[in-house]
Amino acid sequence: MPKIYLSPAVHEHDRSCAYDSRCSENTHANLYLDELARYLDACGIGYRRHDANDRGDAGVSRAVKESNAYGPDLHYVVHTNAYDGSVKGSRPQVYPTSAKGRQYAETIIRYRKMIYPYPCAIFTNNLQELRETKAPAVYEELVFHDNAEDCAWLHNNMRKMAEYTCRAFCEIFGVAFADPYLGDVNGDGKVDATDALLALQDSVKLTQLSDEQRAKADLNGDGKVDATDALEMLQKSVGR
Repeated sequence: MPKIYLSPAVHEHDRSCAYDSRCSENTHANLYLDELARYLDACGIGYRRHDANDRGDAGVSRAVKESNAYGPDLHYVVHTNAYDGSVKGSRPQVYPTSAKGRQYAETIIRYRKMIYPYPCAIFTNNLQELRETKAPAVYEELVFHDNAEDCAWLHNNMRKMAEYTCRAFCEIFGVAFADPYLGDVNGDGKVDATDALLALQDSVKLTQLSDEQRAKADLNGDGKVDATDALEMLQKSVGR
């Protein structure tokens, strides 16, 4: 089973988020990793996550030490960027001589471009988590958190960004992608009788699901939504 070390932003002095004054870089980096972890669990990709409260340079050093002891296939760092409020874009960074790090970043960017509307580019850097980790490392700058439009896209599409990052990981490590939200037709984060009812109503034209909802409702992958899918949703909701 492949495994990844997840390292969220641990700045001593947190950077505020232009989308929501109650949010910050450390906060939304961890919210994103919460979503990503659910996809990793569904796909059978192992991970260890650095303590979000372990702040500052000492926290970064401990993340490197933990990662090297864990022996992951990828050291994955999550931050967001800032400049002067005018710049948008997703910018993963890699160590200059890390061929695998660049290869992994290129795969992540290829999947990100499928959903993300702003520029994507890979940069090189000599940061500690790129320089001192034994595993290939990708240091993500997901968006610019001082740009309100870019940061709003992250907050409004966090689950989708996590999904497509996980799809990239699945390609990198040769793992089949599995959607933990399959069956969650109404998007409330769980599969229950409400989702089953929506599927049944759609199948007899009492309601009309969106294309995305219909894809979530087609549990058996036969290209249609019917009572079989609704029954499977009910069974899934009670752990059967």
